[in-house]
Amino acid sequence: MAIIRAKGSSPWLELANNRNNVGFSSEHDEAILSSNIKTQDNDIATHWPSPSWEEGDLLIYGHFTGTITFFTIGVGIVITAISVTLTSIIDQKLSIAAASLGILPLGVALSWISLRIPANRFIVFGRSNQLTYIPKKFTSRHDSIRWKDTSFFIFDENYLTRLNTYSNTNITLVPPPLDGKKGEVPGPYGIGRLIFLQGLHVRHYNSAEAEAIYRYIVAFMTQPPDKGILREIQQTEQAICNEEYDGDRDAMRRHLGWFWYRLDLEKLPNQPNWIRHPNGRWERTGPGVKVLRPWWDNLIKPRRIPKNQGTERPGT
Repeated sequence: MAIIRAKGSSPWLELANNRNNVGFSSEHDEAILSSNIKTQDNDIATHWPSPSWEEGDLLIYGHFTGTITFFTIGVGIVITAISVTLTSIIDQKLSIAAASLGILPLGVALSWISLRIPANRFIVFGRSNQLTYIPKKFTSRHDSIRWKDTSFFIFDENYLTRLNTYSNTNITLVPPPLDGKKGEVPGPYGIGRLIFLQGLHVRHYNSAEAEAIYRYIVAFMTQPPDKGILREIQQTEQAICNEEYDGDRDAMRRHLGWFWYRLDLEKLPNQPNWIRHPNGRWERTGPGVKVLRPWWDNLIKPRRIPKNQGTERPGT
């Protein structure tokens, strides 16, 4: 299991020397990570599951691919409606102003809904069979690879409004046939080949949060679930369950599980369809599998997770 960490102190310095400070470890050496453990809320975090869902021995991350598109369209409708309304009022065209105000709720609703649509792409880490499931580009199929062949690429990027500092850190997976175990990652123009853990979402992490997520994933896949940091986080979430759900963990799971309901866990294979050979060559042994339920499935027959399945902890 490899980790590649690209760090930069400033975009201006990067332009000056034309390269980042890149660290690489083929066996999870945390020395290449940054020393920052302070989150954006000024909390201290070394391990963090982030928005995720655990079902037995599976750790699930997901996102909806159309979030940014729908949100942008909604914001565009709102801006256009407001502009046309103001212009029409100035020109005393009240009928046009009224029509523009009428479509304003559509833009607001589209922006709001875009952040609340169930995920349709998933990254799943399977502890019992030591597999990682990753989504394929432009299709609903998901590939599977061995955990030991999984490679993470964590890199800093700056906002356009903050050109003097890196204020966002992405955590991604390097998919086959790229060989992350040898430090191979796509160039700046091939960033779309990477698998972003939670998609190109509107949420951004700083370096401490992204690295804490990475450490938690490693701990989930390599440590006993009832010891160490996994047990500590489980106890923290149990306290939240006691406070907000009167200790009813099944109720908490049913309430929070809607975002991941489209993932059909029974369709996840127990063997990888991408095999990495010792020389670094990847071999595809079969097509990816379709693991998604239809989007209307929950409308026809609501999917509620059965009680007493023995899940270690729900999503966060």
